[in-house]
Amino acid sequence: MLVPKSQISYLLDSSQYEAFEIGAALIAILAFPESHEIDARQQAFEALCADIVRATCKAEPEKAAWWRDRFPIYASIDARESRRRLKTLRRRLRDRMKAAQMALGYFDEAVRHMFSSIGEAYPELKPEIGDVELRPTPLPDGLARHSLNALMEYHFPHCGHEGRHNREHRMWHSSLPVIHLAVALHVLSRQFQTEAETFSYQLDDLGLHRRVMALAEVHETAAECEWECRETSARGSSTFMIDPGVLIRCRTEKSATRDF
Repeated sequence: MLVPKSQISYLLDSSQYEAFEIGAALIAILAFPESHEIDARQQAFEALCADIVRATCKAEPEKAAWWRDRFPIYASIDARESRRRLKTLRRRLRDRMKAAQMALGYFDEAVRHMFSSIGEAYPELKPEIGDVELRPTPLPDGLARHSLNALMEYHFPHCGHEGRHNREHRMWHSSLPVIHLAVALHVLSRQFQTEAETFSYQLDDLGLHRRVMALAEVHETAAECEWECRETSARGSSTFMIDPGVLIRCRTEKSATRDF
């Protein structure tokens, strides 16, 4: 069962979870991040795992009995039930990636500001992140600083005020608890894109899961630094603020901190 260590943190330890379970957990958390969606998050997690178990049993029938015995909860969920549980998954993930696109410039700015304030050009990235280029993201034409209202108007120019308000709630505010994870996934997906510009998140890729969580941790820290600057009346790097207290924090055993 996908159990948070606290209301806003998950320790996804590979000694307790299979790689595909960690991947399913991250996708379920991204898709259903709000506090009232914990049950839907659990159901999506189980459905994603069930899809993996079902596909593996089909591909390797000689091992099907072992998989069903090892993961009875997942094995009990049929394809129809998985589809029901994951009906809104793709749309929700599209919303998260759109929110990540809007927030990317803020996090780029916040990371640079955080480390320039302590005299370092770039953070000391954890080894599991790998070769990630934390490059500046230029603001869209006509925007002087990162502003949520300005970004909503830029990305949805043909929506009226009411339409942008509805999109802001559905896409942006719903994404806030996982915006750091969404941006981390967006940054890494840019590196993995093929010539056809496609990127498929592999649920059994433990190395990728660790990279996403470790990079998201950098974004968490940057958001905390920005928030602390404003709390102490110091000047932050942007008008665009994200309350770090709402973030769902995910760690592996290799990136666990004192908070976990």
